[in-house]
Amino acid sequence: MDTKETKDVSSQSDASFDIYDCKTWDCKDKMSIEKKYEVLLQKATDSKKEADLYYNQNWFLSTLDYTTIHDFLIAHPEFYTEKGMSIACVIHALSIETQKKIAETLEDFNLQPEELTEVVLALRKEAKKDLDASLIPEEYRYLLGMEAYLSSNRKNIKIKVDFDKDLEEYRGLDKWIKLMPQHLTEEERKRIPELYKICPGLSVQNIGDIFYSTGAEYLEGEKWIESLIESIPPELSDIQKLAIIDNAIGKKISYSPDHDTEIANTNNERAFWKIISSGKGVCLGIADVEKEILSRVGIKSSIILSDEHAFLKVNDIDIPRADGSVVRGDTIVDPTWNLSSHKFGLKPLTFGITYEQARELDVDFNGIDTCAHKYSQEGRPGAEKVRNSTIGLDDQSLRRVFASVGLARENGEFPAIIYDELFKTAGRMYESNPDTYFQKIFKIITRIYPDFTEAQNESIGFISSVLIKTQNENIERAIVDRVYDKSDKSKSPVLYTYADMGELGERFYVADREQGNMIAISKEEFEERFDCYDLDLKAKNGVRPWQARSKEYQNPNISQAEKGNSNTNTASSPNNATKEIESEEEER
Repeated sequence: MDTKETKDVSSQSDASFDIYDCKTWDCKDKMSIEKKYEVLLQKATDSKKEADLYYNQNWFLSTLDYTTIHDFLIAHPEFYTEKGMSIACVIHALSIETQKKIAETLEDFNLQPEELTEVVLALRKEAKKDLDASLIPEEYRYLLGMEAYLSSNRKNIKIKVDFDKDLEEYRGLDKWIKLMPQHLTEEERKRIPELYKICPGLSVQNIGDIFYSTGAEYLEGEKWIESLIESIPPELSDIQKLAIIDNAIGKKISYSPDHDTEIANTNNERAFWKIISSGKGVCLGIADVEKEILSRVGIKSSIILSDEHAFLKVNDIDIPRADGSVVRGDTIVDPTWNLSSHKFGLKPLTFGITYEQARELDVDFNGIDTCAHKYSQEGRPGAEKVRNSTIGLDDQSLRRVFASVGLARENGEFPAIIYDELFKTAGRMYESNPDTYFQKIFKIITRIYPDFTEAQNESIGFISSVLIKTQNENIERAIVDRVYDKSDKSKSPVLYTYADMGELGERFYVADREQGNMIAISKEEFEERFDCYDLDLKAKNGVRPWQARSKEYQNPNISQAEKGNSNTNTASSPNNATKEIESEEEER
């Protein structure tokens, strides 16, 4: 310990003493009770210091004697409520002896039934073991047989469920049950459905994750995972299993359509089983889902982070070569950037590629490096291993792999053959009739992927790429983006397409979820019913895309789609989709 940083704060008389001047535990040990009182009653000076203040105040409480802590909590009941924590969390931090004494005088605290339940649960097992149970109200004594712990944010008490017990004992304790299935045995996991019937309000957390899913979402997610794994023949190679899993995730999950808006929910976008249940997530959550499923079929992988994206490095896997040989090593798979490919029957561009190939795909239409796959730990130990140890599937071998599991035709063509019809009918037959041109596109897309209006992020990239490819000369400018319905209190995203048809005027098409298609409406109706999200407007300098006249929105370089609808390149972009289409067209 650096003694130069230690301060004898007990001699300080300044009532405005700031806890952040206290840098060492020794400093805190020297503080007088009076000074600790001052610190406990302090409020954080800003949001960044709030967490530090909370942890330090909690530690201070644990250093106080029983009489002081008892009197303090009674005199200042607002202490824990103002900090968004319960008195139980405060008590959990105390010494065993102090906990026992507090438990013996619970009546002094005038606690509500729920608070009393939580306090008894919060007592450490050592305190519960030696406690005179007769001092605890009879209806709460059964809680002494349960073990609890402090949640990762240190502001909640959670029960450690004993699956060898009669699970009926946990009835009514739903809010204190947060399961982490990966920490349970197979036999314990089998009893989760039984526990859920008793405690339907329980929550579930993935290992190493701070986001939670409901019990219902867990059961639905597990059912889908089990069904997927059961559908995979065990004799398949790892690369074949990887193809099936990556494809299944691409068809099941869409990039969160409201990401980077004022209504986005960080937990919903990243909670493991919630993502599977809702079918929506962002890159980190989607990568986590694929990583977990791969592990269940014996394939090791690790999540690689760039500054604003997450993808997978699949470890130690056999990579087939066109000449029939096999190379073993690591390879890159980006399940998020493959979402659009799998939904619309295209060859996935980020399946079994090298790190260098991933970085090449980061360059957008304007030659700007988006750094989506640039390893965030560049220059640090391990970075070279990520860059240099990856190997890739050549095009022929990739097509063979997907064809071998029924995800491509025998000749290696992907189902994107329907693009021929789209290009011919929309690009040639209806070139002089833009209204019919758009309706034809939407009709074909509906046949390709019926839920395209719900998979908005992928559809933005897909529709944008089609407009770029067909280059209808009668359309002077086109935009595909998202808005929300002003009458919708939830402000759910709505997919729209805007087209400036020159002398024919402007056209607006919006997604109709009931019909599962895009419908034409007038400009007046569109502007009356819909508007942009505040954050989207801010990103566009306050200009609504269809009102802009700058080159940024010219036919039809849809910048929002290119950025994955999140300004972070964390989803399929029209840059990728265009390359996919061109790849299919060249081979035909």
